[in-house]
Amino acid sequence: MNKDLNIAVVGTYKTSELYSRNIIAINTIKSICSNAREFRPDYTASLDATSSLTSFSRFIIYTYTTLRQWFSLSRQIKAIRSYPIIYVPYPAHLDILLVKIFTLGKKNIIIMDAFLGLHDTAIMDRKLFSKTSIASHLIRLLEKISLSYADMIILDTKLQADSLIKSYQLPENKVTSLPVGINESQWRPQHTLDYNENFNLLFWGTFIPLHGVEIIIESALKLQASEKNIQFTLVGTGQTAYKIKSEYKDKWPVNVKWVDKILPMNQLHKMSEEAHCILGIFGTSAKSSKVIPYKVYQALSMNKPIITRNSQAYPQQPPQSLITISPGNASELTDAILTLIKNYTKYTSSSDALHYYETHFSNKAYRKSFQIMLQSLNYE
Repeated sequence: MNKDLNIAVVGTYKTSELYSRNIIAINTIKSICSNAREFRPDYTASLDATSSLTSFSRFIIYTYTTLRQWFSLSRQIKAIRSYPIIYVPYPAHLDILLVKIFTLGKKNIIIMDAFLGLHDTAIMDRKLFSKTSIASHLIRLLEKISLSYADMIILDTKLQADSLIKSYQLPENKVTSLPVGINESQWRPQHTLDYNENFNLLFWGTFIPLHGVEIIIESALKLQASEKNIQFTLVGTGQTAYKIKSEYKDKWPVNVKWVDKILPMNQLHKMSEEAHCILGIFGTSAKSSKVIPYKVYQALSMNKPIITRNSQAYPQQPPQSLITISPGNASELTDAILTLIKNYTKYTSSSDALHYYETHFSNKAYRKSFQIMLQSLNYE
């Protein structure tokens, strides 16, 4: 890899703890390219692209803020144009439009971190609008145009990449996948947590349909009478939170504690250290079958058991402590929990989970894949 390679990182992206993917990508670029530079607006927005679609007022605020950010970036257009390779971090679907305008008449190579399918996420998974609505068609049009401007498109799994290729008839050599990436200075291997009295299961998330939080609650209802030592903790709020509160208002399981807010990552990490098992995702949407959630990366890096829905997105043979069940199946989740408790020592005595993480999902694995992707661009 050529250390003198010039790469500009351009966009309105965030690098908070909730956007660790961007942090990992930028750190990787800076570590392999001595002439890498970030170009960002003077301030960041509080809303992301997907959440801005949940109401008209949010969309107006997001649009106004984005335009102000673009104006700020436009002051740096001359410097941006001088870089032969431009990397646009997630969320890139709007920023790449600006980058394309900035580079008109130039032959810059543009790398787009799409991370996810925009239409697939907003319409097919979260169902923010009807599939036949004008908004649905506009989102698909935006995604099609954005993807056409990129020389290389990055997603988080091969299944996501294959799905995007099929949806928009993209050349296979234009789309690749890289692991999500987590903060390894925080998520580190830990000693096996002893199981004495209570068995603690932890879920955290933004309560989107993909998570299938209702499956966890249904499992807790099945266990509350016969297994009083099993305790569930849910952390977070979001799209499905109100529906869940309404649906289970009169039958909330006594073995479930819900921290109804988004907590900082350091608090989630501490709570995960005190849990015997992490709960992943259990949704039934097509997207949920193509992704590997952050929690799986985090649990594997801690060498801690996790139960989640099955998926062909996992490379090779997953470790024993990565327990997968059928989507949307509370009975299977219940059985998996009981089996884990009965064989807890067996599931936690091996370091296979950590080895699997280091091989496929670690920052080192990400860096290697990123370098291979750069070399495929024929930039020299």
